[in-house]
Amino acid sequence: MFGNVTIKNDSATLGAAHASYCDTFASLRPNKVKGLVSTLVLQPLLPDWVRKGDPNPLGLHDEVNEPLVIVSFTVNWDEINDDKLVKTTTRRAVEQIETIAAANKTGHPYRYLNYCQEWQKPFECYGKENLQFLHEVSRRYDPDGLFQKGCIGGFKLGMNDQ
Repeated sequence: MFGNVTIKNDSATLGAAHASYCDTFASLRPNKVKGLVSTLVLQPLLPDWVRKGDPNPLGLHDEVNEPLVIVSFTVNWDEINDDKLVKTTTRRAVEQIETIAAANKTGHPYRYLNYCQEWQKPFECYGKENLQFLHEVSRRYDPDGLFQKGCIGGFKLGMNDQ
C-alpha cells in the first residue's frame, strides 16, 4: 500500500514529516502486525524537471516555481486481519503531514497518482482545465466509459459523479 503528500522543500516540514512517520509506525509495534515493513521515501521534484518537454495534464508545468518533495510511504504486511488497522494508521500519518505542511504554509496539492491511497483524489490537483481536458479525451476515445465504469480498481476521473 502507498500514500503520499507533496510539500515544499522545507527542512522543518521534512523533519516533522519524518517524525510523524516514525511515531505512526512505532504505534503499530504493540499490535504485532505480522510482516510489517514500511518505507519513507522523499522524492524531489525540481522546477527544471517539471518544465522539461511539453506541458502535460498534471498541472505542474507552469505552477512549480520552487523545489517540491513528494513524501511517500510504502507499507506491506502479511495478514488480512491487520488491513483496517494498517490502512487507518497510514491514512492518519498522511493526514498529519498534510496538517503540518498547512500550518507551515509548505503544503502543495499535487499527489503522485501511482503512490496514492484509495481515499486520496489525485486528479483534483491537476487543475480544473486539465481535468476537463482528460474528461474530453476519455469521452472521445472511450465513449462507452469502459475505463471509467468497467475496470475494477485504479483511480477514475470522476465522470460518473457529475
